[in-house]
Amino acid sequence: MLRTLLVLLTFTVCQGNVQICAVHYDKQYGGLFADCTGRKLQHVPDYLPENITALDMSENDLKILTNNTFYKFRKLIYLNINMNPLSEMEPGAFRGLFSLTKFLLARNKLRSDKVSFPEEVFRDLPAENRRYFGLIDISGGSSTIKEIVFQNTHNLVTVLLASNLIHGLMHIGGLENVSNVDLSGNKFNDVFDFHSFENATHLTLRNCELQFAHKSFSEHSVFSPLKSIQYLDVSMNELTDISLRPISNTIVHLNLSHNEFDTIPIETIEYPRLILIDMSFNLIGQLDKDTRSKLDLSFEKNNLKLIFKGNTFSCSCENLDFILWLVDTPVIYETDRNFPCILDNGTMTGTVDVVQHHERLFRYCTGKLMLSITVYCEADIPFVYRKVRPELELCNQPVRLFLKDRDVLPGVPIADGIICGITNSWKSVLVISDDFLQDCSQWSQFTIDAALYSVTDLIPNRIIVLLVGPVQVEDLPERLLNVVEEKCILRAEDYQDDGDRILWKDIR
Repeated sequence: MLRTLLVLLTFTVCQGNVQICAVHYDKQYGGLFADCTGRKLQHVPDYLPENITALDMSENDLKILTNNTFYKFRKLIYLNINMNPLSEMEPGAFRGLFSLTKFLLARNKLRSDKVSFPEEVFRDLPAENRRYFGLIDISGGSSTIKEIVFQNTHNLVTVLLASNLIHGLMHIGGLENVSNVDLSGNKFNDVFDFHSFENATHLTLRNCELQFAHKSFSEHSVFSPLKSIQYLDVSMNELTDISLRPISNTIVHLNLSHNEFDTIPIETIEYPRLILIDMSFNLIGQLDKDTRSKLDLSFEKNNLKLIFKGNTFSCSCENLDFILWLVDTPVIYETDRNFPCILDNGTMTGTVDVVQHHERLFRYCTGKLMLSITVYCEADIPFVYRKVRPELELCNQPVRLFLKDRDVLPGVPIADGIICGITNSWKSVLVISDDFLQDCSQWSQFTIDAALYSVTDLIPNRIIVLLVGPVQVEDLPERLLNVVEEKCILRAEDYQDDGDRILWKDIR
């Protein structure tokens, strides 16, 4: 039997007794791979084999690339110069790279000027081979470049210009056929032109200080050129509650992590191919029912998944349905769904614990243990005891009331009693009549102020206003109108045709 023995030789190129670069055969690039990573080299070794097809010079001390640096390595397909203090390139630095198809130049100290990008850089390639690599033609002022134009980039697949201190770059042209673009770590102070990346499938803009985003990300002119985008990363940009629409409906993976979103900033049902949204490490406390319904629908249609780690949720009484959804819905990516969660009393727990004890919490929120404070003036005592108390406290679904003239213990200052009642209550009902508004005593105004000070984000709509008699909404103090939502202001007279039955149901 004839056997073929394939021997792969790994050897090193040495200078004296010092080991410099490891060289081995690499199947991917069909030749020798010179690995010079992390050798503290200040220049490219000139004694490497001339027939190498891949060269990794990352994590060294290259500060300048002089003319003809790579001239002898004419078979290079892959060149990696990532993570060097590189700040200057001479016009003929890349002369001779006839076959180069992948060029990594991220995390250097390149600037948007002609020292880093001289006008003739890459320009000296033979005409018949220019189709293999992108030539750079830089136009603009002497200190700040407004436009970088890549030419002859038919075979260029990946462009990595991350962390190169590019400021205020308005336009990069000539990359219409590039599929992977990484501009992370650059500081864009103005609107960026994405038209050159119209066929890009992957675009990364991580930590770019997208100061223009808050005004322009929702505009049609920003993301509309990305006709083929599948992966978009705008993480670590301090983005808040802005709309990211419209993004191309070709989007598959959207990374919005490490921002300041308090909800999902897109309509997921508008993206039929979207299968993953990374919302980790944002400021999401809960999602409303409409958003949750759309997420579930997106899961049914295209198996959408949502990454949620790093958010701290609110487990308040108003959000129990959200917490139950969070643990049960198939749209959540994480297998372990025990996310951090804040209870009404401010203590920290986990969503799994809340779900396991949700019946107890539900009784706390809606049963006999739920406290509701009724604030009123002396003239309205008959209405409170003849109407409010029978309908709320003495009914089939009772709500425990705090009534200041009944529940403030003898000897306790009335102000302390009112504050204690409000603090220990879930909601406050202010019964306001003309007598209340005209009450010259300090207690009417004090009770309003005490109720306003009790409002927190953990208990939404904490104040409910019940208007009695001819008093109108516009008669209410402005400070109260600024806090209480319109839906939480009820007029007793509006319910008279229904015999008050619906009024008490709405208040409960």
